[in-house]
Amino acid sequence: MEKPFVFNDEPLHAFETLKAALIEYPILRIYDTDLETQLHTDACPRGYGAVLMQKHENTFHPVYYFSAKTSYFSAKTSDAESRYHSFELEMLAVKKALEKFRVYLLGKYFTLVTDCNALKMSLKKKEKNRRLFRWSQC
Repeated sequence: MEKPFVFNDEPLHAFETLKAALIEYPILRIYDTDLETQLHTDACPRGYGAVLMQKHENTFHPVYYFSAKTSYFSAKTSDAESRYHSFELEMLAVKKALEKFRVYLLGKYFTLVTDCNALKMSLKKKEKNRRLFRWSQC
């Protein structure tokens, strides 16, 4: 028999504890120009986000989060954006994250991490989606 999920004081406390841990040392670290850097992005029809991560002592740690609560960019998709194909949404997340983290990434070698194989393949096609091509030129 399935039990309905109830978001009462216990899960709320666990959620708040997790949020607090994600924004403090030893999880969150200070950006260092000399460290290996990754940009992780993800998207869905309701929104998108990103995490800028760096390798500290053989483990990648977040140095900056990109979401609606931590950025002047709105990470919530517009009505039109919410109807984009999944790979277009993923590219939108990449584009917005690159804009947000430009000051950290400009002139620096970094790895882009996304869970969208269709996005990777679409960028290799001879005939590209116009929107993706325009965004990739930014």
